[in-house]
Amino acid sequence: MQLLSVNVGDLKKASPVRRLGRSTAIAGLRDVHLGGYIHRDVKPANMCFGISPQTRHVLVLVDFGLVRRYKNMDGTVRPLRSRAGFRGTVRYVSIRVHERIDQGPADDLVSLVYSGQCRYSLNNFFGLELLVGDLPWKYIMKGDDVKRAKLELQSGDPQTSFLALTCDSFQEFARAVLSLNTEEEPNYAALQALLTELVGDRKMSDPYDWETNYREAIEGVRVYPYGFQPKCRSRRRCHAVIEEAY
Repeated sequence: MQLLSVNVGDLKKASPVRRLGRSTAIAGLRDVHLGGYIHRDVKPANMCFGISPQTRHVLVLVDFGLVRRYKNMDGTVRPLRSRAGFRGTVRYVSIRVHERIDQGPADDLVSLVYSGQCRYSLNNFFGLELLVGDLPWKYIMKGDDVKRAKLELQSGDPQTSFLALTCDSFQEFARAVLSLNTEEEPNYAALQALLTELVGDRKMSDPYDWETNYREAIEGVRVYPYGFQPKCRSRRRCHAVIEEAY
């Protein structure tokens, strides 16, 4: 297994305002999808930075334990199942996953909107949780209540909803992703064009937030080698596991 550095979720927890200004974009998920697979567990804890000076700005998508092939070997899309088992983390899955609808590439992208990521991209990306700190349903434990909160976010007025805390470009990106259906092939080029508007003239070589101002703001946290070394602490996981066949 490749040796990696700290994950994005722990970086967010270590920041004084519990948010990160930038992550990376969607090219990695695009490559996974073009290979015929869906990840089904996209979240900050499954994004790790490289540990060498050459890879410190490369964000790697890890943990393919829930991956599923959604295309046949000939490239055709597999038929949707009448009911699919719950796969993913409650906080980040799409509404379709709550409803036990078979997942597609769009559902990985919805999780991306909720968390922020991915790999091998020249575009940086603002994810909802990493951008504003916490999702509205962070402390909701019941899956049905989390689903209800997501429905309110998706159907509410953008000017008064939680999305109003984000910039116009992110709201447009989120609406584009949330409008995709399961079987729809995402327009990755169009989505990355929206990300380009988000980052402006920033470059991949620019320092991340935790390499500059956050480093000075956190006391008692060792920097290793260019990010935060998180303190170990117990946390409740809302990772739903249902014993159903893939």
